[in-house]
Amino acid sequence: MDIEQTKKLNFMIKELNRTGCVSSYDDAMAVAGNIYDGGLPKSTEIENGERMREMVDMRIQHHLSQNQEELGAKLAKVTEANDSLKQELKQLWQAIESLKQAPRFEKPQEIESTPEVRPAVQQSFVDTPKAFVPREQPVQQERPIIQNSPRCGSYNSNDVALDKFFYCGNKR
Repeated sequence: MDIEQTKKLNFMIKELNRTGCVSSYDDAMAVAGNIYDGGLPKSTEIENGERMREMVDMRIQHHLSQNQEELGAKLAKVTEANDSLKQELKQLWQAIESLKQAPRFEKPQEIESTPEVRPAVQQSFVDTPKAFVPREQPVQQERPIIQNSPRCGSYNSNDVALDKFFYCGNKR
């Protein structure tokens, strides 16, 4: 063991004691020694790791190929839908052009006896017209006018003076 490895081992022991992972210094030395000695992989562990990496690579390639197939199928559906929409759009433009080029017939102004065409409306939303029946307006009874009521205007400014309602003098 050289000086650098000893420094690293001592630092690891101090950290284990400081964080409370071990109960004593001897335990810290044992744990640090196991960690430090176990840190270098052995040849069998390297071979096992390579096999695991190969298995993971095979799984990843399998999943990638499945995803590519699914995406290819989805892309085919999308392009098919896009092509059908392009065809519809082309037909609509052709129809618009043919309507623009078609001769227009003017509506004769002389014919006034043509019936008025009303749009079809559901019966539930339209109220059927009823014969107009005027309502009888209720007869208003004349009330006797009270002359001394404040609502009628027979009051003076002294009747509603602020001094009667609020005290404006010195506070006691």
